[in-house]
Amino acid sequence: MQFQRLRPQLDATFDLETNESGVDLILHARYGGRRSLRATNVDYFPALELLLRRLADLGAAIEAVDVDSGPSRQLAPELRRLPLSYPILLTQERDLAGLRRRITAEQRGIARAPDAKPSGGNNHKRIRISLRLPVGVDIAAVAAHLTGSRS
Repeated sequence: MQFQRLRPQLDATFDLETNESGVDLILHARYGGRRSLRATNVDYFPALELLLRRLADLGAAIEAVDVDSGPSRQLAPELRRLPLSYPILLTQERDLAGLRRRITAEQRGIARAPDAKPSGGNNHKRIRISLRLPVGVDIAAVAAHLTGSRS
């Protein structure tokens, strides 16, 4: 399921794909600022937080978060993975805003040029969040809940 848009209206898009153990949510990268001509997904941070909240409502668990950019796909899978403690049981996560900050902070060092400055790094890259869903929750139900089409 491609290019889902969040409601309330946020400038952020994501895809959903089935995998062998559940669903992958791919949050697209942010480019430019609100006033930029090439601005894309400028609501990346609030969108990620909203997605985490809605995934918690569904009872989902995060099995992995990987940077899924073109350069990162040239790396071994273990080098793309964010160094977080998995699985992350979203229903037990007390601070989803803090989890969003950890996810975005950990992206900075992945797939960076070897000669890049030690400080900085992009914290709004395309990411793939691998999810384990409760029994009976399918990809269509996930898409409807995440986009706000159904509460």
